[in-house]
Amino acid sequence: RMDLCDDPDNPYITAALELPGMKADQLSVRIENSNLIVEGERSGPYLHRATGTREPTSSPSEPPTLYPVQELKYGKFRRELKLPSGVTAAHVRSMLAEGMLTISWPRDPSALPGQGYGSHSTSTAHPDATQTGTNTSLAGGGDETGLAV
Repeated sequence: RMDLCDDPDNPYITAALELPGMKADQLSVRIENSNLIVEGERSGPYLHRATGTREPTSSPSEPPTLYPVQELKYGKFRRELKLPSGVTAAHVRSMLAEGMLTISWPRDPSALPGQGYGSHSTSTAHPDATQTGTNTSLAGGGDETGLAV
């Protein structure tokens, strides 16, 4: 799930993605053709073990019910967000902490003071960001840019 904060009074747009239990190495965050792409795969827990002692089901085509309630979401996911014109990897900041991935980028990079937001080192977080958790930065060049976590 995702929240996108697009306050016209703030020079930055921020996305917060809920990724409970995910680690940075399970995520791919990159820019392709002016789109920010976040994708990954959340594996399900192994709450049971195959013991081989299960009773046969009433029908060979009917599997046993191991999870009568299954509300947790697992599997592959992908989010794609269109970035404003002129936003590059140097402008984007992200942080993964306590199951929340927060990514921010400038609404208009040409309107930023000085040399722009991208002139900071890649370890510098968004000015409004809290310096806890895993700071991440987009690195590399070219048309496809990946996120170093």
